[in-house]
Amino acid sequence: MWGILAVAAIFAIAAIVLTAVKWMMPPREVTTTVTAGPPAYTSDQIAAAKKQACDASMRIDDPITDADRALVAIPDRSSPEAQAALANFQNVIMVETEYLKTQTTPAAPEAVRNAVKGYVDALLSQADAETRLLADGEVNIRARATRAAGSTLGKVCKE
Repeated sequence: MWGILAVAAIFAIAAIVLTAVKWMMPPREVTTTVTAGPPAYTSDQIAAAKKQACDASMRIDDPITDADRALVAIPDRSSPEAQAALANFQNVIMVETEYLKTQTTPAAPEAVRNAVKGYVDALLSQADAETRLLADGEVNIRARATRAAGSTLGKVCKE
């Protein structure tokens, strides 16, 4: 029993000593971090970024349209030809949407960035519908949404 009391007394003395040492140490320096705000772009940079994104949206239009037409032209969606056309459509969508995203920089106006995002999302949704062999009605709904998003992007680019 005396052994337990001796160990407890040693721990109590050690705690008091450590507390005293801690009180004697100088306080730590306080570091304040400030988050930088968004970068400021000149009107020339904004105009150049808008032109770059809008030009890219025009460049991707023909390959996507060609791949879509080739896929839609095949009535039997389970045929080997349709599967090849679907693979091409998927590849074109993947490559062209990634290209468009790389050409849309933070300096582009928010309206352009939002329109590009909407168009890319619609294209991916349409590709998803084709890939999952959804009903023609659903594919058509998504295709119309893609056309509407493309039209919105075109309008924003003309402003």
